[in-house]
Amino acid sequence: MTPPDIMQRIGEGFPLQRMVVLARPLVAEALRQPITQSLTVTDIGHFPKASGHYMERVRGVSQCILIYCTRGRGWLRIDGRQHEVHPGEWAIIAPSQPHAYGADEEAPWTIYWAHVAGANVKRYLEELGHKASRVVFRANDAPTYISALFEEALDALRVGFGPRELIHASGCFNYLLSRLVSRSTVEPQSSGSGDRVRTVIRYLQQNLQSPVTLHELAAMANLSPSHLAAVFKRQTGYPMWAYFMRLRIKRACELLDTTDRLIREVAESVGYDDPLHFSRAFRRIQGMSPSQYRSLPRG
Repeated sequence: MTPPDIMQRIGEGFPLQRMVVLARPLVAEALRQPITQSLTVTDIGHFPKASGHYMERVRGVSQCILIYCTRGRGWLRIDGRQHEVHPGEWAIIAPSQPHAYGADEEAPWTIYWAHVAGANVKRYLEELGHKASRVVFRANDAPTYISALFEEALDALRVGFGPRELIHASGCFNYLLSRLVSRSTVEPQSSGSGDRVRTVIRYLQQNLQSPVTLHELAAMANLSPSHLAAVFKRQTGYPMWAYFMRLRIKRACELLDTTDRLIREVAESVGYDDPLHFSRAFRRIQGMSPSQYRSLPRG
C-alpha cells in the first residue's frame, strides 16, 4: 500500500494546510479490528485555497478517496471525462480507479479530503450509485456541518493513533457517508432534479389524504411524467407510488401508536376509504395487520 503523494507539484504545500497520514502497519491492524474493519480513515487533511494543487495516479490507490470542496473550484478526471467540482460537492474516487484531479487556476479550491478503506466502502459506493461517469455528488446538507465532522476526525487523529482515536474517526466517516447516501444528488448543476424530487416528496407528505396524479406532480416539478418517474426512483430507490404508500403507512403507524382512533378512522386519515384496502397495504409494508401492530408492546 503506497502512501498518497498528495502534494505533487506544489513544493512545500499550502499555507495553513493540515494533514495526517497513518503508518500502514497501523492501518493494517485497524482493518483487522471488529469496529474499524468496516471503515478506517487512512489519510485525512485540509488544504485551504490550494493554488497549483494537482495529482495524477495512473493506477489509482487501494483506498477510496473523498474530496469535499468548500470554496473555489476544482476538477476530477476519470476515464478521460473531466468533471467540475464546486463548493458543497464531493468528488469520490473508487479504490484502484485511475484518476487525476486539481484546483482551478482562477479560483483554486479549498478542500477537506480523506482516504478510507474497509468492508463498508464498496457498499457506500453502491448505495450512492457511484460509477466512472458518476463521481461528483452534491451534499444537500449544511456545509458547516460537513466541515465540522471532517475537523472532528482530523483533530482525533492529530491527537493520537490509538484504537479510540481510530474508532472516533471511523464513526465520523460512517456518519458522513450515511448522510451523503441519504441526502446526495448527482452533479446537480446539470439537472436540478434533486431539488425537484424533494419538492414532490414534501407535497406528498402534506397531502397523504388526497388523491394525486403523476401528471399533477410532473407539472409541479416541471418535468415530463416519464422523466419524473425515472428521477424519483433513482433518487429514492422506490417507484413513486410505492414511496407514497410507505409515507401513508408510516403516518398510519404514528396514529396507531399515539392515538385511540379506530382503524377505519386511521385509514381515512391517510387516504384509504376502504379499510380492507388499507389493511392489505399495511400488511404489505409492515408484515402484519393494523390491529396486530397496535397490540405490540411499546416503550
